[in-house]
Amino acid sequence: MAGACRCLAQVKLRTPVLVSAMKAFIKVMSSGGAGVEEARDLRCEACDAICAEIQEIIRVLLLTTPDESQLEMDDAALMLRSLVGHLVTVQSTYSNSIK
Repeated sequence: MAGACRCLAQVKLRTPVLVSAMKAFIKVMSSGGAGVEEARDLRCEACDAICAEIQEIIRVLLLTTPDESQLEMDDAALMLRSLVGHLVTVQSTYSNSIK
């Protein structure tokens, strides 16, 4: 579970970088100036880094979440299962934003 905490800290650290990269990309695209490729590369790099961290969080949570075949799932296990579902959605959204 420590791996997931480290990855979550990285996501929190990298999110402002992604937001700045997105702003820079939009500004360069709207102005039609030079640097579009560099802005796109920066945006993609920031997005890829966050996606990698989210994938690692999902992997760790899936390893620590009980199987669905288990008859009794405590509240923590149910919350973990729900969190994994939300993280998959977030990761998919980030991945699709760079296409």
